[in-house]
Amino acid sequence: MAQLNRYDFAYKFITMNLDYTKDDIGKRLPLMADKDFLMTLVEKMELQLEGFSWNDFSVTIEDLGDDFIAIFYEFPKPKEEPEALYGAILFDRCWETLTYYTLEMCSHKGRWALGRNTSNLHALMGMYDMEPTKENFLKMIIPSSTEKINVDIKSLLHLPDKFKELEKKPGDPDGCVTYGMSTELCNAIVQILPIRERKAMPFDDNVTIINGIHHSLKDEQALIEVENGKTKAGRLFVYSIVKSKLNESGVVYFLLMHVAYESGAISINAHFMEKGMTGYRDAAIWDLACREGVVSVENQDNWWFDPYDKDFRHPFLMNLSEKEEFDEAFIEHPLTQARQFVKLIMDKL
Repeated sequence: MAQLNRYDFAYKFITMNLDYTKDDIGKRLPLMADKDFLMTLVEKMELQLEGFSWNDFSVTIEDLGDDFIAIFYEFPKPKEEPEALYGAILFDRCWETLTYYTLEMCSHKGRWALGRNTSNLHALMGMYDMEPTKENFLKMIIPSSTEKINVDIKSLLHLPDKFKELEKKPGDPDGCVTYGMSTELCNAIVQILPIRERKAMPFDDNVTIINGIHHSLKDEQALIEVENGKTKAGRLFVYSIVKSKLNESGVVYFLLMHVAYESGAISINAHFMEKGMTGYRDAAIWDLACREGVVSVENQDNWWFDPYDKDFRHPFLMNLSEKEEFDEAFIEHPLTQARQFVKLIMDKL
C-alpha cells in the first residue's frame, strides 16, 4: 500500500482532486468539504497515511462575504519546511473559479509563506511575519477590495469615428461609456467601464473560464473563443466570445474582455449582431467545405465543434466558418468585427 505523507496530502492530493472538481463545480465542490468523502477516497486509492492521522486534519466552510467562500483545511502542525499548516480552496461566486492556497512553514523562524497551487505549479506569493491564524490566512487570499478605479474612458481609448457615443441611460454603472457602431452587415453595442479587480475574470486561468462557460451555456449558445495575454502596453488581458441565436434570424456574438488597469480593470461588454443578409459567411464556407469533401449533408462532424473540447456535446456549437482564418474574407461580419475590436483595445491599452 502506497504512503501518503502530510506534504503530499496538502499539496498533491488536494490539487489533484481540485482539477477533478473544476469539471463540475456544483456537484463536486461540496465533496471537497466532506471529510468522510476524502477519507473514503484515500481508502479507495489504497493509500496509507504516513506521519499523521485523520484526527490531525479538519475541514470547515467559511463564508467570506458576497463574492467568496472558502473550503478551509487545517493540516497537522508542520514539522519542517515547506509543510503546510492551512489550505483553502477559494470559490469566486461571480466567475465560478476555484483557486487553492496554502500557508506553509519557512526556514526563517517566525515567517510563513503563502502558496498558490495547481497540478503543474506551486508558486510562492510572498513571505510574511505574521501570527499563523485562520483569520490572517483567509484575509490574505481574498483579492483586493479596492473601489472602482476613477478613469475617463473616452480620453483613455479614443475610439475610431465609426463608434458613436450613446446617451447614458438610468441604471448604467458609474464611469460607463456606451458606443454604437453599424456597418452594412453588423450592428454593435459596446459598453466600457472600470471595475474592481475582484470582479475581473482570472487573467491566468483560461481552463477555468472555459469550463465555467461550458457549464452555463444555454441551448441556443455556443463558445467561440477564450484568450489571454498582454496588451501593447504590457497590461494583462483576457476575453471570451460566445454566440447566441437571434429570435428572428442570424446570430449575435457577445464579447466580454477585461484589461488590468491600475488597481482594477477595464471591462468591455459588447454585442456584435448580424444584420442584412444573415448566414452568408456560414453558407459560403459550407459550400467550399462541401466541394473539398470536408463536410456533407450526411456527414457534418467536421462542421460543428467546440474549439476546446472535441468531446463536448451541446445543441448549438461553433462551426467551421467561424475560424479566425476566414475573417479576412468577411471583413464586415460581426465575428470579424468583434475580433478586430479586441485587437483595437489591445493596441490602445
